[in-house]
Amino acid sequence: MWSKQNSNNHYPSSNYHNNRGYNNYGNYRPQQSHHSYQQQYAHVLPPQHLSVTPSQYQQHSTHNYNEISAPLPYPVKKEEPHHYRNNNDNNYRHQRQSFSAPIKTEPDDWNQDTKETVLDVYNSDLNLLVQNGLLRGEPLTEGGFCTMWAGVRATYGMNKYKIAYQVKVLKHMDCPDLPKDESFPFVARVGWSVDESKLFLGEEPLSYGYGGTGKKSTANRFENYGESYTVGDTITCYADFESECDSVLLSYSKNDRDCGVAYRIDYNELQSKPLFPHILTKNVAFEANFGQIKTEYRLKHGYRFINEFEVGDRMRGTVGPSTKEECEVIMMVGLPACGKTVWAEKHLEMNAEKKYYILGTNNIINQMKISGLYRRDNYHNRWDALIDRSTKCLNKLFQIAINRKRNYIIDQTNVYASARRRKMLTFENFYRRAVVVIPSDEEYQKRKKLQEEREGKEVPEKAIHEMKANFDLPEIGEIFDDVEYTDLSFHDAQQLVTDYKRQGEMFRPPPERKRKGDERFQQFEQQKQMSSFHNSSSSYHDSKRQRTNYSNNNNNYNNNYDNWNYQHQNQNQHYHHSHSYHGGY
Repeated sequence: MWSKQNSNNHYPSSNYHNNRGYNNYGNYRPQQSHHSYQQQYAHVLPPQHLSVTPSQYQQHSTHNYNEISAPLPYPVKKEEPHHYRNNNDNNYRHQRQSFSAPIKTEPDDWNQDTKETVLDVYNSDLNLLVQNGLLRGEPLTEGGFCTMWAGVRATYGMNKYKIAYQVKVLKHMDCPDLPKDESFPFVARVGWSVDESKLFLGEEPLSYGYGGTGKKSTANRFENYGESYTVGDTITCYADFESECDSVLLSYSKNDRDCGVAYRIDYNELQSKPLFPHILTKNVAFEANFGQIKTEYRLKHGYRFINEFEVGDRMRGTVGPSTKEECEVIMMVGLPACGKTVWAEKHLEMNAEKKYYILGTNNIINQMKISGLYRRDNYHNRWDALIDRSTKCLNKLFQIAINRKRNYIIDQTNVYASARRRKMLTFENFYRRAVVVIPSDEEYQKRKKLQEEREGKEVPEKAIHEMKANFDLPEIGEIFDDVEYTDLSFHDAQQLVTDYKRQGEMFRPPPERKRKGDERFQQFEQQKQMSSFHNSSSSYHDSKRQRTNYSNNNNNYNNNYDNWNYQHQNQNQHYHHSHSYHGGY
């Protein structure tokens, strides 16, 4: 049973002072200084990206590059240390640099308080771009996005009268990375759903779709219906709340041809909930008409476009935050298969009004379904290829997410402190919260075994030991406004992580580079002498070969399981770091 823990499972707050006081979540939000963060990462950027001289750049470039996995994608300005904090300075918390994303993610004409029935940016997938007066949608298609679905609901729904809307299939998107064996590469699905359902139209309860393959679907049950449709076709979606006293009738038309009744829904099943126009697309651009556009095909007798009704007759969907200060980002922290995804999905279900968007490879692979079936079931021996595609998609979604006023859950391992810092600092002005999932070791082994049986994949033990050796617990302060522990309390988790580190170090090879005077070099020399004393010369050479092998393969798993990938190019310099672990339980 997953539930929010009491205050004893929250990490004790640091003794910071903040003129903002308590936020909307009832948690104390301390002031944040990012000087140490800028100091740590300034050395990885070229000199022209810093407000320092080349000599100063060289001075700060002696750090170990293994401390981090990728450079920041934006310039960092060096500044002098702050020896005191002025609580009256309202600009203090805005000293961190902004992240410049290459994608324009929120239309200029988007307004949460709109009285128009349009496509709802807040109630859509991040990989769908809404434009042209909030009536046109185009999904992202580069890389792995060409195998993903993207859904969106309208801003208003209704639970009475005879209502309708239309969707015109405009074009097939350019998909240079589309797999040759992709099933149904260009398809759309249109229909109705309640506001609480997920964006997988026709694959959830109280979600009713009609797809371009000539099938209708609800609750992931697909049946033949109507005709297939493609570019140039206009589909009209009808909802009739009047004709039958105990049922709602849903029907569709393709151009000027009536396809007949698709669904007869019991009123008790809907529980008076309004139905919202809902569109799901895969590599197809579309245009929705809720009554704002002159139609080519007339509606059936007695029906009206939903936007033609008075605002009082329409029901607004969930309204999102108006500022980033009202948004929340939750970062999951824990080993693979410890229960992070279970907690995230449960939290999303219990807080449906917040419309949390899960950022993780699990969620991305779910969006790659084929006729309601998970793509992972069809990949078999190509699992690494699937993870690589989904990881690259995740990196792009991070760039979009930090510019959208929404609530997020980052569902990754996030055991490295440097990875947590790098990700969370880009969510400027968000309320940032860490949820640490550390069950007892006995319970963890049960969960790990369950995942292996369910998904047919096993996390390499070497990867787990590497994460254990580098596991750092998050703290309230510079990065997080709140830290919550779901299983073990903070003190019990701290003791277990200490044991984890000890276990991880036992299986960890010696460092790749050793310099005289360095503490780790001295420790290694002592270990080597002990090894030479107790073992034969051949054992020593075996150890040397083992170190050489580790040197050649170190980069393959260093910070390799946080599923975070930044790419940075500057003239002839190219930094690239890729992660290949698909985490979550």
